[in-house]
Amino acid sequence: MYLISGLGNPHSKFVGTRHNVGFMVADRLVTGTEGKFESICQSLVSKIRRCKRKVLIAKPQTYMNHSGTAIRALMDWHSLEHSELLVIYDDVDIPFGRIRLRERGGSGGHKGMNSIIAALGSKEFARLRIGIGKSGPKSDLSSFVLDEFDQKERKLLNTILDSVVEIVDSILLHGMGKSMTNYNKLETINLRLN
Repeated sequence: MYLISGLGNPHSKFVGTRHNVGFMVADRLVTGTEGKFESICQSLVSKIRRCKRKVLIAKPQTYMNHSGTAIRALMDWHSLEHSELLVIYDDVDIPFGRIRLRERGGSGGHKGMNSIIAALGSKEFARLRIGIGKSGPKSDLSSFVLDEFDQKERKLLNTILDSVVEIVDSILLHGMGKSMTNYNKLETINLRLN
């Protein structure tokens, strides 16, 4: 079993915002499968088969800053190890459209990741960060991340989400090491955006 959790905020007013790009990926991973989201352990969860593996796709319903509570509950419920978790979320420090994979690490100041690290008592889990990069002063980050993608970004968003799904499939098929080698290259993502 593998748990893939996209991060976001559950209220309808947050649909389409930059901070909810993790939820967008979760929805895309379930679309086209027979999976349906059900409420389990403070999350909307869909059990699907992807790349011949059993996968849980989760959208924590605890709001971003408390994501760790829901993820910890799901991992305990299904007796999952940290190595069986992938968290997908937005990152303002990465340029828009760039994607970064890491096997472990800190939160980078992301409050959802702070919550997960605290709840798990570990930084030893995989993460896929989607760049939503803010240009200019970072003084009003909350307004920026809680705002919808602008018109230019929306034109590229489907391509980015398709790339993330491709990367998730690569992780399920080939593991993090090979996927990091293939997808953490600047050229790979830029080609998809041109």
